[in-house]
Amino acid sequence: MISDVQEHERRLSSRDRGLVLVGEPTWADVQRRRAEYAAWSDEVLELDTSAHAPGEIAETLIALLEQR
Repeated sequence: MISDVQEHERRLSSRDRGLVLVGEPTWADVQRRRAEYAAWSDEVLELDTSAHAPGEIAETLIALLEQR
């Protein structure tokens, strides 16, 4: 999850995964898909990648997995 919409759009527009036959999604594609998704009914773990460094996210995930 990226709570910063501008950062999300920036990351998307600069991404190139080399998917020649499929292509990269546009920002409009992302917005349309977001509107189509139903809300989760189960517990959801959201880690904001715009607010935390990768190492912090990894530490959080490890700690949560160790609790299970």
